[in-house]
Amino acid sequence: MQVRFGTNAYDDPMEMLTRLRQTASVTTYKTQFEILSNRIKGFSPAHKLSCFLSGLKDEIRLPVRMLNPQSLNAAFGLAKIQEEYLISAFQAGKEGPKGFTMQNGLLLYKGRMYLRTCDSLKIAILQQVHDGPWGGHSGFLKTLHRVQRDFYWPGLRKDVRKYVRECDTCQRLKHETCNPTGLL
Repeated sequence: MQVRFGTNAYDDPMEMLTRLRQTASVTTYKTQFEILSNRIKGFSPAHKLSCFLSGLKDEIRLPVRMLNPQSLNAAFGLAKIQEEYLISAFQAGKEGPKGFTMQNGLLLYKGRMYLRTCDSLKIAILQQVHDGPWGGHSGFLKTLHRVQRDFYWPGLRKDVRKYVRECDTCQRLKHETCNPTGLL
């Protein structure tokens, strides 16, 4: 759509760049990063490097920051090496970061599927568990326990609480929890 109509007047590439997070490979993230950063005029290399590093996954970002790369290309190279190390460690059956394992190409945390920042997938999971026929618009705790059986992501509890609190159906059908008032 962007190719046909051009960029939107409301697009803010700087905001999109600061919100960009690595959800797939380092190479994919770098491509997305370069597309957005090239749309910003006067963006210094130091700021570019800082934004690139802040969007990397934690298990990649922390070791790369310790090596203090001086350019975007150096940071990309180090991130790619760290990513390959993590993949090879998991495939060789070595102990990865505490609690993480690799099984059938899926990253698991304590036996549950690990989701980093795939917001659309998180919302789809919450919709299925809370709004679906088996969920029945259960409250916060039941929804949380059902999600926690199979999935994990940082901020899971907060996301479930927010989703249940903002559920339109639950708000409309919520019963009054106070005792009825007496006669005045």
